[in-house]
Amino acid sequence: MKGVSKMTVEQMITKYRIALTDDGNLRLASKPTAADVEYIKANKPAIVAELRRRAQERAAAEAAKEAAIIEAQRPLRRLALCRWGGWDTVAEYQICYVVPDDGEGYADWYKNANPHLVARESEAVIVDGKAVEAYTNRKPDGVLPQDGVLWFISEADKAAIIEGVERKAAEEQVRKEAEEAEKQAKVEQALDEAKATGKPVEIARWTEPCDGTVRECSLDIVTRWAMPDGTIKTKRTHTY
Repeated sequence: MKGVSKMTVEQMITKYRIALTDDGNLRLASKPTAADVEYIKANKPAIVAELRRRAQERAAAEAAKEAAIIEAQRPLRRLALCRWGGWDTVAEYQICYVVPDDGEGYADWYKNANPHLVARESEAVIVDGKAVEAYTNRKPDGVLPQDGVLWFISEADKAAIIEGVERKAAEEQVRKEAEEAEKQAKVEQALDEAKATGKPVEIARWTEPCDGTVRECSLDIVTRWAMPDGTIKTKRTHTY
């Protein structure tokens, strides 16, 4: 922007600790003077550009630092199947390379009893724990931060795990498509019957929590009907 001093913009950012919000606005840590308000308004594009440049610079520096750490630890890394979350939570499995960690924050007896590692370079995310039960039916080989555990695996194990997960996902997709086709066929059949008889035909019936439209009711019976005019209507019956 013509007439904008980069140094002045930088000084203004420092003076008010200006930050860029997610929606592209400026957030100031303290109240500016009237003159500074006018300057900030007039030079907002330059301030935003400088803040974004700084953010990109910080991100690049962090990425370079992380890459350097990974490279330094590469000789120490081992392939492992990591389980995130405690035993009482929905687990997420992840194939990672793990490297030794100092176990900071863990009691000495715990560090001595459990090899403590940190995950680097995630290979794949596995959501369904049942797909990897064959590799987790033994005591974990180590622990990870935030209640995570791990099992060391080989490249062959990794390939088998991924193949099993992909196969299970494909089977699940086929099952869902068959189920949806069966439901649609039932709807079409009900519509044909309703048109032929001139009477509504029930398609499906289930129960679910009350929709809150009446008092002192906790459960509703929901019924889908095929109508003679070719439409589908849903009826909700409150059980009180």
